[in-house]
Amino acid sequence: MSQQPEIIEYYEQLATAYDENRFGNSYGQFVHKREYDILYPILTNSTGVTVNVACGTGRFMEFADIGIDASKGMIFQAQKKHPKKSFAVADTTNLPFENESVDTIICLHLFMHLPLESINKIISEFHRVLKPEGLIIFDYPSSARRKIRVPNEQKWHGQTTLTPRWIADYHGIDWEIIQHQGILYVPIQRVPNNLRKHFIQLDKACGRLLPVHHAQYIISTLKKNTAP
Repeated sequence: MSQQPEIIEYYEQLATAYDENRFGNSYGQFVHKREYDILYPILTNSTGVTVNVACGTGRFMEFADIGIDASKGMIFQAQKKHPKKSFAVADTTNLPFENESVDTIICLHLFMHLPLESINKIISEFHRVLKPEGLIIFDYPSSARRKIRVPNEQKWHGQTTLTPRWIADYHGIDWEIIQHQGILYVPIQRVPNNLRKHFIQLDKACGRLLPVHHAQYIISTLKKNTAP
């Protein structure tokens, strides 16, 4: 997570119940499964050092060597779940790694909470620490799908949306776009809880057939550009 006090405090208070609250229900399980299906073919045979930025309580640490989060409470929970992995509390705009020392970065459920200025700084920091041709995998709500947004109690929570075009326009010189993949084409919030798991294959099929901007969330994979 980025070093913004209100965000850190929110997740500090949520840390002990985060897994149950966010991923212990049918919606969270649907999201986790769809994200896993996208990460698995990219990361299952990856080599080198993989860092899970904004790792929270340790989701997807099976793909990573090191977990980073700004919340001490989240890191505490993650370390308990994954005692053989390495973790650190750190600001995502100032990662504790040398230049060009990391092969892959996973960063999920972070950019949606941040202003564009912070996102730009984080992407630049990812570029600094990644080796040539290193990968970043990150997600964000689709602007096209969420044209109308109602601010919630936290004001910042999930309020930032992006487009693949924005990435190309603002970061194209530094990165090669490998792929954009969507999840939650199906409005799963409107499906009865006991039926949601049966829509996973439909959602995957939509990802193969429909333009990515029709998804609620987009997961982008970029490769560090080595061209001058």
